Amino acid sequence: MIVEEWYNRKEVTGLNQALQDKLYIEYQVETSTLVIGWEGDVTSKEIRDGYKLVLDLVHMYKPNKWVLDLTKREFIKGKDRRWVFTNIFSKALRFLNEDIFVAIIQPVDTFQNLVSELQGDELMYNENFLIINHFLYQEAGKRWLDEMSRLNKSA
Repeated sequence: MIVEEWYNRKEVTGLNQALQDKLYIEYQVETSTLVIGWEGDVTSKEIRDGYKLVLDLVHMYKPNKWVLDLTKREFIKGKDRRWVFTNIFSKALRFLNEDIFVAIIQPVDTFQNLVSELQGDELMYNENFLIINHFLYQEAGKRWLDEMSRLNKSA
């Protein structure tokens, strides 16, 4: 598999060490998939700084398939979850102006907390939607993303 690592924790300068140890981002060229992984306890500032890097990558590669792996991340505050949906996902949706498919990888008991406060408006723009599905494992999420991509292209 060809992987273009845009953000390598050990090589990025200008970020605090804590964020470098907690965030992993890569763009997988073969599958046109953005993979984002968080680890440990993450502060509000680290979330905002990290997701700004995600938006930079969205502008660079224009991926409409994302894997968001939260299996190793600790619980984050509701205001931070809302900020990600209203500021990052909605901006990506507006920029790409096409459906975005997000496979969220995390334990079942924490998924409800992630989406419970959403209004729905932040998940759509014009006729395009942010389509989220929950998985326990990355492999299952990636299979779903591939299937959604095939279905979206044939529609």
